[in-house]
Amino acid sequence: MAETLTYVTIWNWYCRYFDWSRHEIMSYNDLASPSGKNNGITVSYDGTCQKRGHTSLYGISIVVDILTGLVIDYEILSKYCPECTTVKRDLGEHSAELSI
Repeated sequence: MAETLTYVTIWNWYCRYFDWSRHEIMSYNDLASPSGKNNGITVSYDGTCQKRGHTSLYGISIVVDILTGLVIDYEILSKYCPECTTVKRDLGEHSAELSI
């Protein structure tokens, strides 16, 4: 029976892929041992946002190994803060407790 493609199943697949590719790169370049030496791997870095300009709330940046094309690391960034939204709603946006 085929697995239903939901956001969570796709996210879990991506996480497994990134963990696998990071492990492969580290073991290929013998970076897992803390030798303290620079092995000199070559990487490419790129990032993108959901919208053009500086109006996007979400963005992602990716580091890719040049030789293998495998993703070494990624970071998802967000300007949205759920705690800040809750405090603004509960205390009021112009509350003295909110102004720091």
